[in-house]
Amino acid sequence: MLPADVEIRRVPGENIYDLYVNGHFKDFYKTFGEAALGAEKALEGCTDIVQQWKEMPPKKGKVRRR
Repeated sequence: MLPADVEIRRVPGENIYDLYVNGHFKDFYKTFGEAALGAEKALEGCTDIVQQWKEMPPKKGKVRRR
């Protein structure tokens, strides 16, 4: 994920900041600083699930029936 995929929008009537990731609403915050920290967490936490699965070691041993 690129930093351009994360957007912080100010909602003027409610004085809150909305966080959008890849064009989808993620969360809202009361201050811009909180929204910026949320954006950083969203960038850090972005992982590809399929890639994680491929990197896992293969299961060893017998598979038991229940």
